[in-house]
Amino acid sequence: MKLIIAPDPILLTICESVTDIEEQVLPFIPEMRRILREKKGAGLAANQVGIARRFFIDKQHVYINPELEPIDVELLEGREGCLSLPGGMYLMERWRGVRLTYWDLECKEHVVEARIPNQTKSLKDIAQLTKCLMFQHEMDHLNGQLVKNLGKELKGQIGPVIDEKDRVFDPRQLPVVGLAELQKHVNMTRTKKLREQDQ
Repeated sequence: MKLIIAPDPILLTICESVTDIEEQVLPFIPEMRRILREKKGAGLAANQVGIARRFFIDKQHVYINPELEPIDVELLEGREGCLSLPGGMYLMERWRGVRLTYWDLECKEHVVEARIPNQTKSLKDIAQLTKCLMFQHEMDHLNGQLVKNLGKELKGQIGPVIDEKDRVFDPRQLPVVGLAELQKHVNMTRTKKLREQDQ
């Protein structure tokens, strides 16, 4: 199993629902964990490793047949890269708050909410920011969408890059610097919009 890089057509495939966890999900989790760890990503969708099924993982959880809905429809702009689009960075609009309903490996249903905080002053704030963006990013993957098709490419800004050992390093995933920079951009965008409304 390896990370799929664009323009592989499976990245544009709308993934099918999981109907058998033992056959369609469980056998692939160890390798997906390995890839996510080696590539230093926040999340990994099934079709990013060649499996057209509706599930994705992060470092701790497996999200099966996820359903996403906004709980705060304010749109915030931010920069995103993608492990399947090495070297690129894209300006994206994301909901400020989302709710994700999913099933785990034991077929138990979960509902989790995540929001982009006003400020990233704590590890909890950083975790909320990461989760909110990751949920939306990975759901795009499962729906056959890439940030290069949904957002605006930012020329000259470095996204995930692959080194000589085929490892991917993504500036967005640096725990403090990368996310703090992203939050700074979000705050600047929000301030700009407020000023425009006052004029």
